[in-house]
Amino acid sequence: MMRHPGSMSALRTLCGWILLVTAAIPLRSSFAEEMVSIESVSGTTYTGSLSEVTAEHVIVAGKSTETIPIADVIRIDWPERRVASLSGQDLVLLANGDRLVMDPVQTDNEILRAKWREFPGLPLSSIPLEMVQGIAWKLPQDRVSRSGVITRLLNYSAKTDLLTLRNGNSVAGEFLGFNVDSLKLETAAGPLDIELASLNSLSFNPELIAFPKSQGVRLIVTLIDGSRFTATQFQYLADAGMQFTMAFGGQATFALDRIAAMQVVGGRAVYLSDLNPRDYTFTPYLSLRWPLRSDRNATGESLRVGGREYAKGLGTHSQAEITYALDGNYSQFQAVVGIDDHAGRGGNAIAEVLVDEKLVWTSEPLTSGGLPQRIESIDLSGAQALTLRVLFGQRGDVQDHVDWCDALLVKQPK
Repeated sequence: MMRHPGSMSALRTLCGWILLVTAAIPLRSSFAEEMVSIESVSGTTYTGSLSEVTAEHVIVAGKSTETIPIADVIRIDWPERRVASLSGQDLVLLANGDRLVMDPVQTDNEILRAKWREFPGLPLSSIPLEMVQGIAWKLPQDRVSRSGVITRLLNYSAKTDLLTLRNGNSVAGEFLGFNVDSLKLETAAGPLDIELASLNSLSFNPELIAFPKSQGVRLIVTLIDGSRFTATQFQYLADAGMQFTMAFGGQATFALDRIAAMQVVGGRAVYLSDLNPRDYTFTPYLSLRWPLRSDRNATGESLRVGGREYAKGLGTHSQAEITYALDGNYSQFQAVVGIDDHAGRGGNAIAEVLVDEKLVWTSEPLTSGGLPQRIESIDLSGAQALTLRVLFGQRGDVQDHVDWCDALLVKQPK
């Protein structure tokens, strides 16, 4: 099976790979009564029952009924809901950063067929293989080991497919496909047929990966099973929940009580991780250099601070300085800053924010295991440049993995 963007274009033309899945997950009768929290770019947080979500607005019923333009919404959150651990789960990682807690079933004509683990009411989803970054089977129970598997898949860069087995061995070659029993891989020594039970993960050749860039207002949806996906279209269904068209092409409906949060992208909130900085300067303590990372921490893992995982943000390391051109187009900046939970013990750093080269915010010392610090709102009216700094703390650069979570600019209103 040859995975090639050109062949996928032909496949889409012939049969249209977008799968429409409209089966709904059973509802809990009381879901409409659960309190939702809606954060807006104005700094106001609305609470109440979610009444409607469209491409134009969100309606929440509390002490009064409020209608908020969707472009002004930052996040829709159910604070009491907890996202399940990924331990023991199969995971499909997409090239746009989405992750789906799904059991891979088979491949067929450049399409991965997978089923939702926690939502048996939904039929198989069809995902173009060119959009898949990697697959993990039965993720480890230990958080550190589990994070290592996911990070290896996300950071894979070799020009071949790589299969990692549960015994620790790895085999490089060309992925040919799999079914419910085994996976086929063409290697330099010939074809291999490997039982699925022995698989740990599969990394795909990044040169064959292609994921169309999404446009317009969209949602980053986090489900309570740990899945996180980008929805390019969405609709509130009063008797069913939320219907989503996902960036990979499938459509599914989830009851509201299966959704932990929905983050708006493409509105007035502009995430720094979606922008190119004007300048990035890194000053090593000795000789080790660290890159600036978007939507991952400094080591390429997920952004996790204070026990909470974030989909959007910047991963930095001391000592760094990042500057973004504003050109007077934004009204405010906000973020949550802290040492990443993956860093372990020893991290100690200082974060600073400058507007037009003037220092406007300095953190208390950021420490491993310490609480993150919130930058509520920094005024950017008329500002031309925003600079973020990460400075050495009391222990040099040891474990100074500083995350700027949900770091965003707010566009000036039109």
